[in-house]
Amino acid sequence: MKKLILIIFLFFTYTGYSQQLRVVQINAKWNQQNTLYLDNLRGCKYDYAWLEEQGNKLKSQIKSVPVILIEKDGKIIKTYQAGLDFKLAITKDDIQQYINELKSNGKN
Repeated sequence: MKKLILIIFLFFTYTGYSQQLRVVQINAKWNQQNTLYLDNLRGCKYDYAWLEEQGNKLKSQIKSVPVILIEKDGKIIKTYQAGLDFKLAITKDDIQQYINELKSNGKN
C-alpha cells in the first residue's frame, strides 16, 4: 500500500512540474489552401483555429495568416508568420525539429 501511495505521489509531482508544449496554428477561412498540416506532431499538443472566430484583441495582433505559435507553459516562445504571399516559409519537419530541440535541451 505504501508503494502505491508513493507511485501516485510521484506521478502527480511529475505531472505538476512537467512543462507543456503547445503548437497553435491560426488561419483565415479564405486562405485555408495555405494551411500547414501539423496533426501528427510529436511531443506537443496541437490546436488549429480560424482567425474569424477569434476575439478582436487577438485579431489585431495577427498581421498575416497563417501564423503558428509555439507555447511553453502558456507563454509564446516562437512565432512563424506567413509572408506577403500568405504562405509559410517553413515545413512540418522544421517545426518538429524545433520541438525535438526544446525537449532534448531539457527545456521541456
